[in-house]
Amino acid sequence: MSAPNITVTGAPTYVAPSDTPFFTVEVPPINLIHAEILAVVSAMRKNQRWAPTSSSSFTPYPFPSTPPSQLLPSGIAIRNNQSNAKSSRSAAAQNNAGLMSGFMALKMELRASDDLANLDALVLLNPFLEVVRSPETSGPITATALASIDKFLSYSILHPNSPNLAQAMALLSTAGTHCKFEASDSVSDEVVLLKILDVLRNCLTGRLGDVLSDESVCEMMETGLSMCCQMRLSEMLRRSAERTMQAMVAAVFSKLRHIPSEPPAFASLSSAFASTASLSDQLDASGVRMSAPDPRSGQFGAPSPVGTETDPDQPSGPPTAVDENGAGGYASGPSSEFGDVNEVPPFGLASIQELLRVLVSLLNPLDQQHTDSMRLMALGLLSIAFEVGGKSIGRFPSLTAIVGDHLCKYLFQLARSDNMQLLSTSLRVIINIFDTMRTHLKSQQELFLSFLLDKLVVPLPSTAPGTRKQEIESALDLATWAAPASEVSVRRLHDRDSERERERERDREKREPGAVRDEARELMLEILAQVGRAKFAMVDLWVNYDCDIECEDLYERFVKFLSRGVFPSSRVGPLLQDNSQLLCLDTILELIGHMSARLDEPPPTPDEDGPTPSDVALTKAKKQLLRAGAAAFNLKPKVGLKFLEDHGVIYSDPSMPREESLARFFKTTPKLDKKLLGDFISRPDQLEVLRAFMHLMHFDGKIICDALRELLELFRLPGESQQINRITETFAEVYFSTQPAEIKSQDAVYVLSYSIIMLNTDLHSPQVRARMDIAAYSRNLRGVNDGSDFSPEYLKSVYDSIRKREIILPEEHQNQAGFEYGWKELLRRARQNGPFSTNRSNEYDRGMFAVLWKPAVSAMAFAFTNFNDEYMVQRAIAGFNQTAALAARYEMPEVFDFLIHSLSRVTGLTQPAGTPDLGTYPVVDVEGLKVTVSPLSVRFGMNLKAQMAAVVLFTIANNNGKSIREGWTSIFEIYQTLFVHSLLPPNLLAMEDFLSGESVIPLKPKAAPAPREDRRNDGGLLSTLSSYLLSPYGTSGEVSGNDFTDDDIETTLSAVDCITSCKIEELYAQILEMSGDALVAPVQVLVELTQRLTVDRLRPRSTGGSIPNSPIIATTSSRIQLPYDPSAVLLLEILTSIVAKAQPAISELWPIAFDFLSKLLTAANSFSSLFNERVVASLLRLVAIVIQEDELRDSTFLALDMLRSLSPTVLGSVAEPLMRGLTKVFVENAGRIHSRTEWNLIFALLSATIQQEEAAKLSFDLMRRLASGELGAGLGSENYASFLQVLAGFANVTAAAPAKAADRTNDEPALQRGRQIVDILRDAQAAIPKMIASSSLSAPRAWEASWIPLLSAYAQLCLNPSRELRQIAITSLQRTLLAPEILTNDDVDLTIIFERVFFPMLEELLKPQVFRRDPEGMGETRLRASALLCKIFLQYLTQLSERQGMKTMTELWLKILGYQDRFMHSGRRDQMFEAVPESLKNVLLVMNASGFLLPPHAERTREQALLWDATFERIQPFLPELRDELFPRPQVPIPFSPDATEPPNAFEAPPNGAPSAEAPPTEHPVDV
Repeated sequence: MSAPNITVTGAPTYVAPSDTPFFTVEVPPINLIHAEILAVVSAMRKNQRWAPTSSSSFTPYPFPSTPPSQLLPSGIAIRNNQSNAKSSRSAAAQNNAGLMSGFMALKMELRASDDLANLDALVLLNPFLEVVRSPETSGPITATALASIDKFLSYSILHPNSPNLAQAMALLSTAGTHCKFEASDSVSDEVVLLKILDVLRNCLTGRLGDVLSDESVCEMMETGLSMCCQMRLSEMLRRSAERTMQAMVAAVFSKLRHIPSEPPAFASLSSAFASTASLSDQLDASGVRMSAPDPRSGQFGAPSPVGTETDPDQPSGPPTAVDENGAGGYASGPSSEFGDVNEVPPFGLASIQELLRVLVSLLNPLDQQHTDSMRLMALGLLSIAFEVGGKSIGRFPSLTAIVGDHLCKYLFQLARSDNMQLLSTSLRVIINIFDTMRTHLKSQQELFLSFLLDKLVVPLPSTAPGTRKQEIESALDLATWAAPASEVSVRRLHDRDSERERERERDREKREPGAVRDEARELMLEILAQVGRAKFAMVDLWVNYDCDIECEDLYERFVKFLSRGVFPSSRVGPLLQDNSQLLCLDTILELIGHMSARLDEPPPTPDEDGPTPSDVALTKAKKQLLRAGAAAFNLKPKVGLKFLEDHGVIYSDPSMPREESLARFFKTTPKLDKKLLGDFISRPDQLEVLRAFMHLMHFDGKIICDALRELLELFRLPGESQQINRITETFAEVYFSTQPAEIKSQDAVYVLSYSIIMLNTDLHSPQVRARMDIAAYSRNLRGVNDGSDFSPEYLKSVYDSIRKREIILPEEHQNQAGFEYGWKELLRRARQNGPFSTNRSNEYDRGMFAVLWKPAVSAMAFAFTNFNDEYMVQRAIAGFNQTAALAARYEMPEVFDFLIHSLSRVTGLTQPAGTPDLGTYPVVDVEGLKVTVSPLSVRFGMNLKAQMAAVVLFTIANNNGKSIREGWTSIFEIYQTLFVHSLLPPNLLAMEDFLSGESVIPLKPKAAPAPREDRRNDGGLLSTLSSYLLSPYGTSGEVSGNDFTDDDIETTLSAVDCITSCKIEELYAQILEMSGDALVAPVQVLVELTQRLTVDRLRPRSTGGSIPNSPIIATTSSRIQLPYDPSAVLLLEILTSIVAKAQPAISELWPIAFDFLSKLLTAANSFSSLFNERVVASLLRLVAIVIQEDELRDSTFLALDMLRSLSPTVLGSVAEPLMRGLTKVFVENAGRIHSRTEWNLIFALLSATIQQEEAAKLSFDLMRRLASGELGAGLGSENYASFLQVLAGFANVTAAAPAKAADRTNDEPALQRGRQIVDILRDAQAAIPKMIASSSLSAPRAWEASWIPLLSAYAQLCLNPSRELRQIAITSLQRTLLAPEILTNDDVDLTIIFERVFFPMLEELLKPQVFRRDPEGMGETRLRASALLCKIFLQYLTQLSERQGMKTMTELWLKILGYQDRFMHSGRRDQMFEAVPESLKNVLLVMNASGFLLPPHAERTREQALLWDATFERIQPFLPELRDELFPRPQVPIPFSPDATEPPNAFEAPPNGAPSAEAPPTEHPVDV
C-alpha cells in the first residue's frame, strides 16, 4: 500500500512533506506488527527453502549469539551425540534460519517493549530489510516484506521521534536501492519492482523523508532513473517509475524552500555563468555523485532479480554481507552493527545539485546514447522541479549556473526539434524556468523570445534568400497592419485563390530549411501568447530589453508580430480565421486591457536601487539614437558619422580625443555591420582610430590567442592583405605594451598573430584535409621570438587553445560552432547586463503605448470587420474604447485620428458605392417621420458591424473631441454621405441666409444656373464633355424612384435609429467649446474637404480616350463649369458656423477661413450661383465678427476688396445677398470704418451692385441712412466725396432697364429715387459748414473738398435720362451755385466750379450717346445748361476779376465762348441755334455795361483791351455780325458838328431790348 502523498494527473501537484497526510491505525500497533511478521513468515514458508524448518528453529532466543543452552538453569546440560558433520548446518541453512530468527528477535523486542513509540526503528525494520536484501528470497517474499515496510511508513508505526530513525531510513534506502531476489516470471518480478518504487516514494515523500542523507537520496534517484530508462522493462513499469520519480523530484526540490541560501561568497551569478567546465565535471564539494542512466546497460541502479540474464555474475548493488560460514548476517538489536552508526545529516543542496546535474545531462542533444524517450522523461521531471522549487533554485548560484548555462543551452537546442512531443515538453520547461527564475536569466529569455519570433515569422513568397530578418518583418508589416489605408480597408487576402495553389504554398514552406510545421507554429504561438498575457509581462519586456542598449527590441517585435498574426496568411482561405489569428488578437486585447486597468493605479514606491522611469526613458532615447546612427553608418559610413556628430553621440566630450570617442562608439554599439566596421577601421586614414580601438581592449595577463580571439570577435577581419597587416601591426603594438610573458619583441607578436590566424584556418576549415600538428606549427615559428624560439609549452598552449576553440569571426558560422560561439557571447552579456528587473508600475505605459497603438488598432479593425466570432468582436469594441482611454490619458491625437479613420472604413459611410441621385430617392412617411429610402441607408441598416462601428466611432469622438486632429476628415466625410442620403440630423442642415434668415441646405438648386454671357458659343461640345467628366453626379449606379419594399423601409429605420444613437449633433456642439489646436483641426479639415470638392476639381487635367492613340482632351479651369454640389455647401456652412461661433479663437481661425474663401471667390466663375451666394454669405458673416477685432479689422477690408473684384456676372448673381450681408456689416459696424480707402471699398461694392434693382434698393437705403446720420457714423471728409459720387450713380438705375429711351424717361421709380437723391444732396449741403470747420485742410482746400463733390453730384443728375429729374437737378445746381457760402467767400476759387463742374457736365451733354438718352428733351437740357453757364458767369464776373484777375477771367470766358459755339452747332438748327446768340448778347452787354468789355474807342486799360480783342476774335467764327450788331462803329464826327461836341453817355439806357448791367438777373435760365 502506498501513501497518498503525490497526485500525478497531467502536471503533478506536490504537497510539502511537512503537510503530507498520514494514516493512523485503530487496531493495536503491536498486533499490526505481529500480523506483518506473520505475513512475511508465511510467505517464506511457502518457499521450499523454508518449508522443512522445524518450529524449534523459530525459538524466540537469539541465534547464534545466544544458544539455547545458555538460557538453561545452571547445572543442567544437554548432551550432543551427533557428529560435527551432521549437526552442523550449511551456510544456506544458517542464513535461512537467520532470516526467520530476525522476526523472532523482533517479537522478543515487542514483548519486552511497554511503549511502541519508543521502539527502535532499526529493530523494527531490520528483519524486513534482511529479507529485502537477501538474494535468496523469491519475488513474492520480497514483495510481502516491502509491503510491510510500506505499511509501517504509511500507518505511522515509525514517526519522526523514533530512535535511530535516520540510520533506519538510510538502511531502508540502501535496501530498497540494492534489493536482490530470485527471478521468476517477468510479471511477478515487476510487481516487486513496483513495491520497491512505492517504498522509495513513501520513504522520500513522507514525513520521514527529511532524515534521509544526500547519499540515500542520490541512490534512490539513481534507482528511479534507471528503472525509467531501462527499455527491457514493461511500459507500465517504466511509467510507474516515472510517476514515482515525479513525486520524489517534487519532494526533493520542495526542500529548497527550507534550505538557507548559499553564502555571499557563492552568490555571484556572474561568476556562476563564468564557469566553462562541462556539466559532467561539475561536482559538489561534498563528493556526492550520481551516475546518469545508461539504456544500453543491463544494470539499472540496484533492485534486480538474481540470476537474470542481465546480471548473472555482478549484481548492480553492493554485495550482501555473509559470515565466515556463509550464513547471512543480521542484527539482533540495538547492539548490532547499526547501533554505532554516526548521526546522519539530512539531505540538502548537494543531492539536489547532483540530481539537477544528471537530469540536465540527459537533455544534451549531442549525446547519442540518450534517447528522446529519456529526454522526455527528464524534461517532465525538470518541469516538476521548477513548478515546485523554481524560485528557490534562484537563491543558489550553483544551481542557477547549471540552469542558466547548460540547461538553457540544451533546451534551446531541443526547441528546434521536429519531434512534437519533445518540442512541446521543452517549451513547457522553458516557460516554467522563466516563470520562476526570470530575474536571473535576462539574456536567456531574450534569446528564447527572439528564437520564437524568428521561427514564427513566415517571409513573403517574394522574399529573396538571405534577406535580413528586420527587412523581412518590415515587408510583412507593410503587407498587413502598416499597409496604406486604401489597401487595408476590409482586407481579404486573395493571393491564393485556389486550393491547389494553397497546397503548393504549404509544400514549398515545408521544403524550406528551418520551416516550422503548423502544429509547431501553433504550439510556439501558444507559448508566446502565454508569455504576453501576464499583467506586467510586457512592462518587463519593455524595461529590460527595449530600453536596454545592448538588447533587442523584443516588446516592439512582439507587438508587431501579434498584429501581423491577426491578418490571414496565404495558407488560409480568404473568408476564414484560424485559431492563430484569434490567439494573436486575444493577446493584443489582453495587453491593451492590462494597460487600461493600470491607468488608475497609483504609482508604486520607487526602488532606490533600480532605475527610475526617467532613466529608462533616457536610455530608450539613447538607444534609438544609437540604432539610427548605426543604421546610417551601415548604409554609408560618412553619412553615419555626420549624423552621430550632429546628435552629440561622438565628439561631444572636448576632453576626449576624437579618435578615442569614435573608437568607443565602435566598441560599445550593437547593430553595427561587423564587416563594414573591420573595413573602416583598417583604412589608412583611420589608423589612429584603430589604435584607440585597440587600447580600449584589456589584454593584460591574457595569452595571445585569447587576446586575438577577443579582438576578432568585435569585427570581421577584412580580406585585403594590407588591411590585415595594419590590424595585426596595431595589435602587436598594443599587446606587446602589456609585457606578455614568453614574448620578447613586438615583431614576435606580429608574426605570432599572423600564425594564429593561419592556424585557425588550417585546423577548422573544411577545405583543408592535412591538418597542421604541433610539431609543424613549432617548426614554422623557429627563431621568431627575437631570434630565439618560443618555449614548447607556450606554443602547445596556443595550439591547444585554437584546436579546442575555434576563433569564430562574426556572422561567419551558422552551425554548432556558431551556436557555441553565440552561447558564449550570451553568457558574457549575462555577466554584464545584470539581473532581470520586475516592474509593477504604470509609468512606462506611455512609451509602450506609443509603439503598440498603430499595429494594434489596425489588427482590431481588421478583426472587427472580418471575424465572425461574436465574443472577439465584442472584445475588439472594448479594445477600441480602451485604446481611446489610453490615448486621452497620454495626449496622443494621432491615435484618435487612426482610430476614427479605421472605424470609418468599417462603417462604409466614407466611401459610398456608386454616385447618388440627389433628391431622387423616395421619401416615405412613417408615423409622421419623413424617411428617405436610399440604397446606402438600406445597406447600412442591414450591416450590423457597420452600425456598431459608427456607434463606437462617435462615442469615442464625443468623449474625446478635443483630441482629434486628422480624424475630422473621416467624420466630416460621414457627414457628407449622411447628408446626401438625408440621414443627417435636421439641426445640422440649417444655413444662415441674409435674405430669408435660417433655411435648409437644398440638395438641388431651385433653378438651373443662368447661362453666362461670357461663355463662348463655339465651346458647347467641349464644355459639356468636361462638365460631364468632372461632375460628381454624372451617373448613378443605384436604382432610384419608388422601387423599394417594406424591408427596405425597416432597414432604413434601423439606419436612422443608429445615426440617432450616434449623437452626431453633440459632437458638433462639442467643437464649438474647443480651443487652440483642437479647434483649428476641424476647421482645417473642413477647408481641405471643401477645397477637394471645389477648387481642386478645377485644376487642369487630361482625360485620355479609351481607344489607343485617341486624342487627349485637356480641360482647364477657365472652361470648367462645376454643377451645384450640396456637400460642398454643407461643409462650407459647418466651417462658417464654427468660425463664427468660436469668437475667442477668431484670431486663429479667421486667416484660415479667409484664405480659403478667397480661393473660392477667385474661381467663382466656375461655380454655381447658389454656391457663390453661400461663399459670399459666409465671408460677410465672418467679416461682421472680425471687423470688431482691432488686430483683424484691416483684413476685413481685404475681404471686401475680394468681393469688389468679382466679375460682373458673378456680382450680378449674388448682388442681393451681398448687399443684405454688407448692410448688416455696415449698420452694425459703421463706426469701425475709418480711412478714405475703407470707405471707398464700401462705396465700390455699392456701385458694383447698382444695376440690380433689389440690391440697388438696399444700397440706396444704406446711403440715405448714412447721410441722415442714423448709423452713428455720418458724412465726413473720409467718405464725403465717394458718397456723393456713388449717390449720383443711383440716379441712372432703372427698374427693369427698358430698351426704349421713351420708356426710360418716364421711369417713375427712377424719378422717385432721383428726387430722394436731391433731397439727400441738400442734407449733405447742410453738413458742409461743419465739415469745413472740422477739416485740417486750408480754407480753400477745405472749401474745394466740400463743395465740388456736391456740385459734381448735381451735375451728374443733370445728365439723367429722366427729363423731370434733369430739370430738378439744374434748378438745384443753380440754387447751390448762387448760395451765399460761395458768392461771399473770398477763399473760393470760382474757376474751379467751371473747370470741375460746369465744363465736365457740358462735355457730357455734348456727347451723342448722352443726347440719345432723351432725344426729345435733351435739347432743352442743353439750352438750360448753356443759359445757366452764362448766368453764373455773369454772377461771378466781379468776383472773378477781383479774386483771380482779368487774365484768368479772360481765359475762363474764352472757354465759355467755345462751349457756346459747340452748343450752337451741336445738332439740328433748333432752338439752341437761336438761343445761344441771344444769351451771348445779354452777357456781352452786361459785361460792357459793367466796364469789363469796352470797345476800342472807349478809354480802357490794357487788360480790357485784351479782353475785347480775345472775345470777338473767338466769337467771329460762329457769330461774325454780333459785334457790329451790339457795338456798331461810332460815326466819325464832322468837325464842329453839334453831334460831335457831346460824347455819348455810357450810363444812359441801352437801346430797346438791351438790358442794363444793374438789372437783376432773371430767376430761371429758361427765361434768358
